[in-house]
Amino acid sequence: MGRTHARRIAVALTTLLACSSRPDEKPERQPPPKDELDAALEAATKVETEAQPKAIDPCSPSLLGLSAARPLKPWAAPTECTGRSGPAGLGTIASEAAFAKRFSCPRGVASGIDFGKLQLMVEDRTLSPAGAGTIIVDDGATVTFIERMRSPCPGDPQPMPIGYTLGFLLPAGADRKFATRNCTMPPQCGP
Repeated sequence: MGRTHARRIAVALTTLLACSSRPDEKPERQPPPKDELDAALEAATKVETEAQPKAIDPCSPSLLGLSAARPLKPWAAPTECTGRSGPAGLGTIASEAAFAKRFSCPRGVASGIDFGKLQLMVEDRTLSPAGAGTIIVDDGATVTFIERMRSPCPGDPQPMPIGYTLGFLLPAGADRKFATRNCTMPPQCGP
């Protein structure tokens, strides 16, 4: 909670307490009813919220000209499974047998994917030291990877690249082109 926000709440509560007693009686040190406190807090929060402009996400698909695309959730392998290194580039897994070649799972643990309806797209990647994650969107013709990059803050430790497996699901037999867009997040330095 910022100092300005805390001050506004304190002023609202002090004003509420000061105005809640009548001039002809001694003020009692009782807290105001809960609904009055809630109203004062809500008013202070509303003023604070209205005073701050909403942050615009520079990596928003609509700002990148991808407003027709819908987000795809990243897919994660069952927790009991580990990925095996695959061929370079994006690969399609369309059966449980192909899944078993790409992922090592204990006996009896399956992918959990209905390959009659879906196909798994998977790729081994390296997250850049400045990487802040990937948003995956699909407009029905092209799947776009929005690579979010962060701006370092003074005194940040030197980050290291991180290897990871990116996976997502598409309808079975889907034929897509693939594209990558990069965007830089605004610096988020400070307390």
